Amino acid sequence: MINKLNSCKMQEKHRILEILNKEYNDKSYSGIDYTEEGKSLSEQDLHRKTSIHLDKLNLILSSLKSYDYIKSTRLDDGKNLIYYYITDKGRDALLERRFIWYLSSSKWAFIISIISLIISALQWIFPR
Repeated sequence: MINKLNSCKMQEKHRILEILNKEYNDKSYSGIDYTEEGKSLSEQDLHRKTSIHLDKLNLILSSLKSYDYIKSTRLDDGKNLIYYYITDKGRDALLERRFIWYLSSSKWAFIISIISLIISALQWIFPR
């Protein structure tokens, strides 16, 4: 159960990084000179694009921020919202598919543990 919850979080982290990276790239190549903060999305924008419950989204954003995959800022737009933008480290993690690799490695770990269990059971049933 915990592994399944962790894998869902990893997929969601990857998805959030993809969305923030797309926003970063769209604004980087738009012809307008945006600052890093100007290439950001608000928490509400991310909620709307991902449909992740706001409490869970806040936890995921905090986790990504604590490892410096994203940064937060407040813009002077009168809305008093927190905006998030992807960092170089976040783009590297996305490029390396760091969170997707984690998912695949956890599946392999499960398969290897099942195979080990079967081998152990066979050795117990058929001793030499």
